[in-house]
Amino acid sequence: MLVFRVLLLTVFVLCSNVNGQSYENLTRLKSTLLQRYTKSNRPVRNQSDILSVYVSVFCRLVKEFNIVESLLGTHLFFDIQWTDEYMRWDSVDYDNITTVNFSILDVWVPPMVLINPADKYGLLGNENENLLVEYSSDGNASLVFAAYVMTTCKPYVKYFPFDSHTCHIMISSIGYGTGNVIPKPLHLYTNYLVDNGQWVMDILNLTEQWLVPGLNDSQYVDLSITLSRRPHFLLLNLFIPIAFLVCMNLFVFFLPAECGEKASYSITVLLSLAIFMTIVMDQLPPLSTDVPVVSVILCVHLANNVIVCTCTILSLNYHHRSNTRKISCHLRLLTMLVTWRIYKGSNKVENTFNGEPTEERYPKADEKDVDITETDDVTNRVTTLQRTDQRPVLTWQNVSHAMDRWNFFICIMMTVLEMGLVFYHSASGM
Repeated sequence: MLVFRVLLLTVFVLCSNVNGQSYENLTRLKSTLLQRYTKSNRPVRNQSDILSVYVSVFCRLVKEFNIVESLLGTHLFFDIQWTDEYMRWDSVDYDNITTVNFSILDVWVPPMVLINPADKYGLLGNENENLLVEYSSDGNASLVFAAYVMTTCKPYVKYFPFDSHTCHIMISSIGYGTGNVIPKPLHLYTNYLVDNGQWVMDILNLTEQWLVPGLNDSQYVDLSITLSRRPHFLLLNLFIPIAFLVCMNLFVFFLPAECGEKASYSITVLLSLAIFMTIVMDQLPPLSTDVPVVSVILCVHLANNVIVCTCTILSLNYHHRSNTRKISCHLRLLTMLVTWRIYKGSNKVENTFNGEPTEERYPKADEKDVDITETDDVTNRVTTLQRTDQRPVLTWQNVSHAMDRWNFFICIMMTVLEMGLVFYHSASGM
């Protein structure tokens, strides 16, 4: 037992000496590397050489995409790598130390910025002063940090809510002349991508692009993200209720004029559609370049509802007209075409007796035709009338019902055309 304790004590002392030597060697290594280091200069011995900075991106989450304000917010992890020729050492001389970390405040880091920020320009990673740069013994440097990036993105809302957008996150260097520090794409990682409930990330690419076409020294790293909307929420809560309102608007022609609610029903549906139209417009950007197809469809629906309201008011006006008022020829023809019946004139005929209209009694359906002889006191002539006409009398109420039936068929044809436009729009967008 005593021998075992002695062995344990010896191992503990040896390990303590090794750890002490490693800490001392690490401190000595850092002091040696920073002794003649200048963080304001590019870390190349020949200042005319090009310094390549390799950018790797870990795409984590698209938090928000505001198409009204054209803003894209994304959670990203960056791994920026470059070669520092002043950070090289022989690991054998420093107790086999192969890596060392320095604060970004003590060493040179590439000044990387976003070309298309949403708010203001700022250096990526420099907001956090606690970040560390890891160096290897061969001079390779790596800076890993996370950032919430808010960039601008022009939306394409022509096929809303089946819209698809391609946004770009452009990363470049700043502070040096053209060609001194060139960013290059390295890797794009999507293993830990979190799904978004509103958008689907279809395509992600990390490529190099050029600010000035044909000038290789003006290149930057471009992260392109293609987003497609999940339309189910908007379809169930917005567009299907609008379709129901459009269908309900047609049934106003089945309401009898005597109920007194015909006009109010039509106007209520019109106001409801206007409210839904306002909700849709609040979710779209005020652009005139790419007019959404859904805006055109809603305008057509609104125009259709206005026509329905106008036809309803006109039909009510016809219904409440007095039958002593003459019915025009085109209304008579329209009524006969819609109802497929032939009508005769009004039951009020004009006689010349005393200059006043008198009402002629038409025989009932169960009465036989008889000869009626009347003596005119003015002309003393005898007129014999044969009453054999059994056609119904055309009234303004008949005209009103015919107008309702005609308007129903016309509006239902317009609605079918609108629905066809909606399906065509859906197929084109999807």
